[in-house]
Parts: sequence; structure tokens; C-alpha cells
Amino acid sequence: MQPRFNISTIAWGDDYLELMQKVSLPALAAQRNLPNTAQMGPVKCNFITTHEDAEKMEQWEIVAYLRKFAEVEISGDIDELSDSNTPDAHSLEKYNLWSLALNKHLAKCYEEDAWWVMWPPDSLFANGTLSKLYAYAQSGFKAISVGCNQVVSREDFLEELGSRVDIGDGAPLALENRELATLSLKHFHRAYHHNTLNFGEFTTWPAILYFPVPGEGMLVRLFHSSPVAIRIDKPVTIDPGDTVDVMFIEKLIDNIDQIRYVTDSDELCTVNLAPRSFEIPTTNEGPSERILKNFINKHTNEIHRQHALKTCYWHATDITPEKWAPMEQVSEQFIKMMNATYDPNYIQDAGFRPRPKLSE
Repeated sequence: MQPRFNISTIAWGDDYLELMQKVSLPALAAQRNLPNTAQMGPVKCNFITTHEDAEKMEQWEIVAYLRKFAEVEISGDIDELSDSNTPDAHSLEKYNLWSLALNKHLAKCYEEDAWWVMWPPDSLFANGTLSKLYAYAQSGFKAISVGCNQVVSREDFLEELGSRVDIGDGAPLALENRELATLSLKHFHRAYHHNTLNFGEFTTWPAILYFPVPGEGMLVRLFHSSPVAIRIDKPVTIDPGDTVDVMFIEKLIDNIDQIRYVTDSDELCTVNLAPRSFEIPTTNEGPSERILKNFINKHTNEIHRQHALKTCYWHATDITPEKWAPMEQVSEQFIKMMNATYDPNYIQDAGFRPRPKLSE
């Protein structure tokens, strides 16, 4: 049986709608995304928003274009799920609403024995992403995770992108993986420089770590990596405030081999467009033992720690082994040092529930 893809975007408010109309949905319309994938098997697009925003989206040229290839459903579920008539897309309420809307969508995916494919409103996926995801699904994997999904400065990235191509005119937006990687490296978000080891103040949430290879790109190590596609073959929900990473690892995946990790930006490259003003919590301790041990013991499980041992390559030029090898060794040693701080008694003593041990 061919996999069934249920693509979902959950978003409301002018900021997110503008990104959907100018970037996210035009990228979905690129030839090797929705058009080609719809010929490979059943695909449906689900855009979940407010009633007011749904009416706006129904008028978009890019939505009409997508409907040439697949069924597109635009629902006002956010209004139905909200306690207020005008939910603020930038308030804490949005996380609860997003979770409720997602759970409703996941229930539909389970009923249809479908894959949930995330297509965030503030992300840009390279041309060919969707057809590759479908091919991976045909190969028997239960989840697909992309290591090179990096955060860029939205304003700077879009300014340069707009100087290269027409955006927001209802036409497909097709950037190849290498082109997107090159542009995203140039506009790597300044907040995430704190996730490198030699940048003064260090992040207090080292779920992702960057190791620059000068003139080449970034070597990336991730403990937490959200999936871009998951087969929903059992009833599952996500709790408000929880992460998709925890949800899919703990509730859907029994074996790390069921996950297809894509570790090379030449294979799949996606970017998240964060406002230039976006910040992350930092400490002047640097990557201290206290910070690293606290993260490892409170916020990782066995699969997270295995995952971080995989090397992800985010690069703008062909990989030359001799240029990348030194940083591969440095980063691997650092991750092994972090993993060695794991203490099963630490979680229990701190009052956190132990993470389940998953089979290898």
C-alpha cells in the first residue's frame, strides 16, 4: 500500500500568514515537492487557522495553484478550540491552541493510516524535500528527521532572497539544497552563535551544538531533532508545552532504526525563519559541567544521546575530508564527554520522571 501523506500547517495571525503566502506555500508548490509527490501517491494539504484567516487564504493564488495537484482543506479550527474569539498568535495561549489543533489532526491521520508531514508556516524547504520524504516513507521508515534544519534571521534572509527571486507573487519558489544551505549559512541567526563552544556566553539549552568549519560550513550535533514526517499508526496526542521531539520518540518510536536521520544538507536542507530580535537563554559560565550535566540528565533519553553521536553536515561547498575531520573529532569527543555525565540517579533525585529505556 502506498503511504498517505497528510501535510499540515497550523498558523494564524498576519505575520504567519504573510510567511505562508510568500515563502512556505510557494516552496511546497515547487515542482519536486507537491506536484511530483502527488503523482507518487495520495497527498492532502491541511491548513488549520481561524475562520477569518481561512477566508483570506481561500483567495490566495498559491492555494489555487496547490489545488491543481492535491486536495487542500482550510479549516477554522483555531476558533473552535479557543476560549477567546481573537487568539493572539504571539501569546502563550498559542502553544495550547497549537497542541489542541495538532491533536485533532493527528487523530485524523490515525483514522486514515496516514503520515503526518509538518510544513511550518515560518520555514522554507528546498525543492525536492517532499518527494524525498515520500521515498523514505516507501522504504519502511516510521519517522524522518532532518539534521540540517537551521535557524536564520528572517529579515536579513528574506531581503536577500527577495533580491534574487520574486517572492509573494503566487508563483512556486524552488531553491535547491545547496543554494538554500549557502544562503542560510550566510544568515545564520546570531542567537544560535551561543550554541557554539567559543562564543562568550553559552546557551543554557545545548540541545543543538554547532562546530564551525571555516570557509566550508557547520558541523552540527543534535540531541533533540523534531521529525518532519511521522507515520501515525497508533493513537497519540501531544501535551501542551511538550515538544514534538519528545512526543514522537516516546510515544511512537520503539527503535532508533525506525527513524531515517538525514545528516547532509545536500540531501535535505530546511530553514526556520526567526525574527532578528529572537533570543535564547544564555549563561556566562560557558559550557560548564553544571550546565551540560543538568541538560543531559533532565532533558535527554537514550535515543537523544545516540542521536547526538551522528554528524550532520551543513555546507556550501563540497565536503573535503581533511578540512572536516579535525572538527568531527572535536565534536565527537565533546558529545561523548556530555553523554558521560548521564547519571540515572540524577533524574530521580531531582524529582524528574525517568525517561524510558528504548530498544536499540
